[in-house]
Amino acid sequence: MSSPGSQPSVPWWIAADIHTILTYIKVAASDITDSDSIKFIKVDSGGRIEIVNKAYNAETIITSTAVGTGTETEYVDMDNYRQSGFQVEITPGTGTVSLTIYGTMMDLDDETACTYQHITPDIPAPDPITSDIFIADHRGFLSCFRYLKFVFTTVNAANDSAYTVYARELY
Repeated sequence: MSSPGSQPSVPWWIAADIHTILTYIKVAASDITDSDSIKFIKVDSGGRIEIVNKAYNAETIITSTAVGTGTETEYVDMDNYRQSGFQVEITPGTGTVSLTIYGTMMDLDDETACTYQHITPDIPAPDPITSDIFIADHRGFLSCFRYLKFVFTTVNAANDSAYTVYARELY
């Protein structure tokens, strides 16, 4: 045991790992330029460090324009995702548009054959959703579901309603 005020001795393998880590981070940091996106550093079970490219997928998953009266159902496959976010853009036109979200944990190849439960209030979100909204799932609640079902109901004789859903999924 070291005496008060002295530096404790560090086992050689910790010193070696710290040196390796600091050297790697210095090299990795020098590889990052202003044009690079954010990079993540991952340590594997063997203590090796690697730079990981951004781990998300962003896409437009639903888009409908010139919508009249009717119902549209879209399915989102949540397999392998731990967190997600959705941006819902609703243009009601001269009518009304509402969105209700359902979830299932059933793992069938055909998402339409699954049994779904109503989860809109659990997101939390208004029930039904009738205007633009962000659904940020920082708790990972939505990743519990195998599939999500988005059901849009539109009442509009003028056929001038529209809606779009953008998704950002973290792996």
